[in-house]
Amino acid sequence: ECLLVRKACQSALAKRQETLVEMLMKHTSASQLQAQICRPACSPKKPPAPLKKPRQDEEFVRGIEASMLELMENRDKMRAETGQVIDIMRRDEMDSMSDEDKEVQAAQDAFAEQIREAREASGRDWRGQEL
Repeated sequence: ECLLVRKACQSALAKRQETLVEMLMKHTSASQLQAQICRPACSPKKPPAPLKKPRQDEEFVRGIEASMLELMENRDKMRAETGQVIDIMRRDEMDSMSDEDKEVQAAQDAFAEQIREAREASGRDWRGQEL
């Protein structure tokens, strides 16, 4: 459901992002934002097709991708807190990596660890602020 809503939002705002940014920078009111951005994007183009049979609620089942989505959302939080760029990969993606790709990944991880240790030794965080 989250992926569906996210995709719908991206689709609705696809050609309105610059307008939205400009309006936010001008401190446009919520009602004006809603009128100019939300209503055109969300207004029904045509009525939905009638259902052949009544809709029944189904039990929510957490899929494999749900944990991946959670990791990706936490990735941005970790970046903001630690400054570390985290690469999220599924297990099958890791298994399909060539040996050279794995070496490059290991070298990047080692370099990131060296930078982290140097920051700690300097007494400053990744933003340059005192720890």
